[in-house]
Amino acid sequence: MNQQNTYPGGYDDTVIETTANYTTMPRSLSWAAKYELNRMLDNAMYDAAQDKLSAQLARKSMENIGVLATTAETLSNMNPDATKCYAAIINVYTKNSLARLKRW
Repeated sequence: MNQQNTYPGGYDDTVIETTANYTTMPRSLSWAAKYELNRMLDNAMYDAAQDKLSAQLARKSMENIGVLATTAETLSNMNPDATKCYAAIINVYTKNSLARLKRW
């Protein structure tokens, strides 16, 4: 199985690479053992993908908060009276971003 066709993002996680390049199971294993091993591999792939996406979501949220803070600082220098308004906007975005991360 070609990993790049399955995961276009180019994940470098060991679990995904291992599961994408696994060899067939020996015939001597029972059906129950094969089933359990396949289930474990599926769970490992799911956990690795979920962790990767969660990290990407967190990184993007932090980048957005940084951009908002920089923009707020620039605008506060131009209009100091609106500083509290800018801070409130950043706080609301940060709270919503944290809620999204907790739901994920």
